[in-house]
Amino acid sequence: QLVQGEDFQGTVNLSEVFANDRGMVFSLRHEARVLLGRDPSSAVHDPCWDAKASMELYRMASEASSKELAGFREQLTAKEFWPPKPSLARECGYQIDGVCLSMYGAEHCICGRPVVTPTIKKR
Repeated sequence: QLVQGEDFQGTVNLSEVFANDRGMVFSLRHEARVLLGRDPSSAVHDPCWDAKASMELYRMASEASSKELAGFREQLTAKEFWPPKPSLARECGYQIDGVCLSMYGAEHCICGRPVVTPTIKKR
């Protein structure tokens, strides 16, 4: 079991980083499609693709000014990308191999863990 502060400094939730002022959060696939111009190569879950896209999005956000970050958030709801394609979690019925993927929606949760409410900071 990894321990925060000992094995790693902290975590960053990209859905919160790119959440807009209305509190909308987006899937990794939508963020990657819009901001990186990339889609996964298959409909099957690919953790390597997720990791690479996450790192690129993190790097993009960490190097962006406040104004650029606001622009990224606006792009996520741009007309040409709206509505977003369903997330992989939704396409898989919010579970893969018995693992719950319902982080934000209690109605789909199969594990009983507390559902996360995005912590959207005022901008």
